[in-house]
Amino acid sequence: MASAIFLFRISPEIVTPLRQLSLRGYGNRRYGVT
Repeated sequence: MASAIFLFRISPEIVTPLRQLSLRGYGNRRYGVT
């Protein structure tokens, strides 16, 4: 968890799109979209 905070602090421009992609993937799995 500490590493995640560290990464977010040093490279938010990288972490933000990754977080959006993971959230999108989670939503796709929830709705059964592949």
